[in-house]
Amino acid sequence: ALTLAPDVPLHLKGDAGRLRQVLGNLLSNALKFTPRGGRIEMSASRTTPATNGSCCWQVRVKDSGVGISAKQQTTLFDAFTQADASTARRYGGSGLGLAICARLVRLMGGAISVDSALGQGSCFTVSLPLNESPLLLLLPKRAPQELGELASAGKRFAGLCVLVAEDHPVNELLTNQLLKRLGC
Repeated sequence: ALTLAPDVPLHLKGDAGRLRQVLGNLLSNALKFTPRGGRIEMSASRTTPATNGSCCWQVRVKDSGVGISAKQQTTLFDAFTQADASTARRYGGSGLGLAICARLVRLMGGAISVDSALGQGSCFTVSLPLNESPLLLLLPKRAPQELGELASAGKRFAGLCVLVAEDHPVNELLTNQLLKRLGC
C-alpha cells in the first residue's frame, strides 16, 4: 500500500537516482523478509514546515515481516552485516544493501533509521531535505492519495524498457514481476 500525505507536492528537487535506489532496496528487503499474505506499506509526508522552499520529508517502508532484534539493529547499517548467520543462506544477499542505503541517504543530507522487533515486522524511515521543484517527479498528476493496486500505474509506464541489474534470483524475479505489473 502507498499513502501520500495531502501536502506532498507534485515535484520535488533531489537526486532521483539515489532516492530510487534507496527505496528500491528497502522495498525489496520488505518483500524478501515478509511472508506471503503479509503487508508492506510505504508512506511519504512532510515532517517540518517549508522554510525558503526547503523542508524535511519522510518516507517510511513498513512491513509485517520477520523483524529485527534490538541487538541486531545496532549493526544493521554496517557493511557485510546480516541480522543472523543464517540470513544469507535463507534469504540471500551480501549484507551491503542497507549500508549502501545509509551512505546514499547521508550523501543527500538525510538520515535513515529502523524501528523493529522480532516477529513484529520492521519500519525503515528515511528523512531527507527536499525543495519543491520540477526536477524530481514523485507522483503522477492528480494521483489518488492511496494506491492499493499497481494496475492504475500501468498506463503511465506502458512500453517503458527497463534494464534490471540484480545478482539475486529472487530479487530479479520480484523486480521483473513488479515492472510487468507497471506495464514495462
